[in-house]
Amino acid sequence: MTGSIGRKFKLECNGRLIPCELLEPETITGKPFLLINLTGTAHGAIYEDPFIQPAIPFVEAGHRVISFDIPCHGERIDERYGSEIAGLRKMYVASENVFEQMAEECSCVVDYIIKQGLAESGQIAICGCSRGGYMALRAFASDKRIAAASAISPVTDWRCLLEFERERNSVALARERLLNYVDGMAGRPIYMAIGNNDTRVSTESCKELYEAIRKCNRKSGLDDSVAELTITNDPGHTLSTEYRRKCGEFLLHWLEKVN
Repeated sequence: MTGSIGRKFKLECNGRLIPCELLEPETITGKPFLLINLTGTAHGAIYEDPFIQPAIPFVEAGHRVISFDIPCHGERIDERYGSEIAGLRKMYVASENVFEQMAEECSCVVDYIIKQGLAESGQIAICGCSRGGYMALRAFASDKRIAAASAISPVTDWRCLLEFERERNSVALARERLLNYVDGMAGRPIYMAIGNNDTRVSTESCKELYEAIRKCNRKSGLDDSVAELTITNDPGHTLSTEYRRKCGEFLLHWLEKVN
């Protein structure tokens, strides 16, 4: 992205080295926010279209963006498990709680952000695409230092994915669905967007999560207007630039509102 400066580094999180990339505008605003943008690799989330779209409003407004390689992606492809979602599935089957690791690693990145003075608690937002969307929402539910979250065509239940077909009836895997983390999202700003027939991650599962969040908000007497879901006409597991960009704009709006 023009007018910005990139920096690579690695963080240690419970014995795991996490490759990260930080993008900073040349001129940083006086009260900077920070977006954690997740897809598969740090480089993809920071530099590659369409994954960069949620980050553009932040950088244009003088704020920082950070990302990192999630398990089985980028520099973290492991010969034991392989890559991509198939690799995540092998990690899970091998009794490594990769989904818990995802949230843990996000919290390690938040620790770094605050320690380095890149942003303060409550000035951090998170966005994720597909598998990164799952990671973003699960981290958001468990870490109150993250003020707002958005998700692009997110995985909400791993049992819906073809790679996990053998585990479709798994009670243990059912516990990893985002429906079980709704309490941590209650009353907090969340925006999700997904195509109307996304059979890859399941539009219906995403809608079920959204309704559960709204129900939880109403039951607790909280404002359910902070949670938004847009169902688009984009085909399959795709989402147009307009709604990817809106994910970033939503987050920036809420950070400005609460800070």
